[in-house]
Amino acid sequence: MLPSDVPTTCLIVVDMQNDFCLPTSPLCVAGAMGCLAACKLAVEAARAKHLPVIWVIREHHTSGVDVEYTRAHLFKDGAGSTVPGSEGADLVAGLEVGPGELVVVKKRFSGFLHTHLDLVLRWGNTCLTSFSAAKHHDPASGSLAQAMRKQAKFSAESQSNGALMRIAPLAVWGCRLSDPDLAAAAIADAQLTHPHAVPQHANAAYCVALKHLIGAPGDAQGAAAAATAWATAHACSEVTGWLKEALGSGPGHAVNHNIGHVRHAFFYAFRHL
Repeated sequence: MLPSDVPTTCLIVVDMQNDFCLPTSPLCVAGAMGCLAACKLAVEAARAKHLPVIWVIREHHTSGVDVEYTRAHLFKDGAGSTVPGSEGADLVAGLEVGPGELVVVKKRFSGFLHTHLDLVLRWGNTCLTSFSAAKHHDPASGSLAQAMRKQAKFSAESQSNGALMRIAPLAVWGCRLSDPDLAAAAIADAQLTHPHAVPQHANAAYCVALKHLIGAPGDAQGAAAAATAWATAHACSEVTGWLKEALGSGPGHAVNHNIGHVRHAFFYAFRHL
């Protein structure tokens, strides 16, 4: 039975594509079709519990330029395997992606570590890791903020957007502060869950922009200038680069890779200021 009280539970369906399941395929995995009935039941159970279902599939360019050496021979005649749009790349009959369900494409055997799926699975867990400190916090041991910052060390490399997503109310609270003081408060808020400098500086620059808009509604140009001034003097190169890019005239980047990265939220927040 699938648990219903664990927010971090999801179902991941991996490689259930024709090229890996059909007996006529050179890449057929023995026993794959025998798992189909159980796989369908698992998907139905996850959906009934309103748990996320993530589909991990293989896709390769028709040239085979992005395939492992051990499979390169399949592309020499132009046929290839799991090429987008081909029957072999389709999910096996009986399975289909449901509305709102994520599809993650992998290019190698390790579909998890340092991949799109890795980030998807961590998405939302950065804040959860720190906020969980409240469950076992003992006031005698120090403040809850201290406990959260200690817990946040487990997410030291996270550049997810969780801190930025919650920061707007702080700009309202601090709209009468100086830009440096508001930026310091925004950084302190991010530190509760995100120890990495990138989300901290993204928080600060965005709060400075929001503060300006609160005082001068509609003045997007002035808000951008205020954020740029702070970022130029204090922010890391990633954030200053994203800000410059967002305020430019170039096309916006696609957000379906590394979903949940703070860059996407930061870029489009300033692009549509």
